Amino acid sequence: MPKEVVRSDAFIKMAMQSHGTAVFRLAISQTGSKADAEDVYQDVFIALACCNVDFRNDDHLRAWLLRTTINRCRDLSRSWWRRRGSSPAIRERRVDTRQLQDPLVRNSQTSRPL
Repeated sequence: MPKEVVRSDAFIKMAMQSHGTAVFRLAISQTGSKADAEDVYQDVFIALACCNVDFRNDDHLRAWLLRTTINRCRDLSRSWWRRRGSSPAIRERRVDTRQLQDPLVRNSQTSRPL
């Protein structure tokens, strides 16, 4: 059942203008995908429109938005589709970022044709 919108359009627009860039950048850094980050961004601001929290000040709003962004990114990474949605061929092409620390491994990883 959909939640009821309790915030005004003006409040949502103000929050998007003030904190939208930070939410989107955090979502990109957490998901590694622009498409997933856009989904998270949209979900976060929909959650804001439907939440009934009384924000004490702008810092409280920002903290709520960033925490909600992190939680939504974690939900996305735990989802069935995210874990099972990509094909084995795509998963094989992914590079373990821990291996990129070693220059010899980095050169062998980047010189392979896709």
